[in-house]
Amino acid sequence: RTSAWRGRRTREAESLARFAESEAQSVALVTELAHTKQLCEGLIRRNAGLEGRACLAEELWEEACSEHAALEERLLLAEAAADRAAQLSAEAAAAQAAAIEEVQKLEEAGSHANLLSSSTDVF
Repeated sequence: RTSAWRGRRTREAESLARFAESEAQSVALVTELAHTKQLCEGLIRRNAGLEGRACLAEELWEEACSEHAALEERLLLAEAAADRAAQLSAEAAAAQAAAIEEVQKLEEAGSHANLLSSSTDVF
């Protein structure tokens, strides 16, 4: 009888030990689950922050692209104005050269006229 009673007590003790071990594993899993939940919440907050930064970066990129396009347009206008200025400068130089040539011709013609009038005055 005693051995049967000891056998039952041993089985009960083993059963209690398994239950305690199972309970400890459950507590460990709940603790791990709580820790994992905190990590997830932290990641969600970080993700929201990164999303905000990504949106801001996209807005800045679009603004930079718009400014780049405006600068390209201004550069094209400046290049066209520089081409026109070079053309006008060349035209002005040609006109100045022609005017100088005409003045020289008039001076030469005036010199010849003066020489002729001085030579006719001598006689």
